[in-house]
Amino acid sequence: MLKRRELQALVTRRQQVVAMVTMEKNHLHSCETWVRLSIEATIAQLEAQLVELESRLAQVSAQRPQWQERLAILTSVKGIGPVISQALLVQLPELGQRTAKQIAALVGVAPFNHDSGKTPDSATQIALRSPQRAFGSRQGVRLELRSLLYMAAMCAVQHNSVFRDHYAQLLQRGKPRKVALVACIRKLLGILNAMLRTNQPWCEQPVPLAATATN
Repeated sequence: MLKRRELQALVTRRQQVVAMVTMEKNHLHSCETWVRLSIEATIAQLEAQLVELESRLAQVSAQRPQWQERLAILTSVKGIGPVISQALLVQLPELGQRTAKQIAALVGVAPFNHDSGKTPDSATQIALRSPQRAFGSRQGVRLELRSLLYMAAMCAVQHNSVFRDHYAQLLQRGKPRKVALVACIRKLLGILNAMLRTNQPWCEQPVPLAATATN
């Protein structure tokens, strides 16, 4: 339990430091020389912290063989690297133990209907905050994790034929790009959920989601 708490703390802290590095880099534009030097020094300090955090994270995770096995399964998917896979294991421990719909709801990418049911076309609506605002937790939704998955889905669409084709099909059907990307996140979560449940790494014909669904 202690190791798990430390892993969670390390993963969370790394995300915080990465966010701070990004924020400082955004301040580099149109600033005076002295201010630029100050910002660059801060970035260097933060990046040094990232190196230390990565080292400690590797040490702690190496002491958990099961953790390493699950990481190997997740990272077998193009678009899922060590950062997102570690975040998934820490922030979404239910992955591999719930249905695809339940996992999507926990992350906040499950489709929903407006309460009134009176949308113009009665179509299912999907909501996703922008990544810049998706930090914190509200009503049990893993908003910070959803932000990472947003980036992972964009990477998967670019480098993974399964998600690239799925995204293209949705666009051809007239779906807005943001809605199509959220659908890709949901598909990605469903596949990862099935992979962990069956302990199978990625293949071009991934584990059928229906075969592993439970109520």
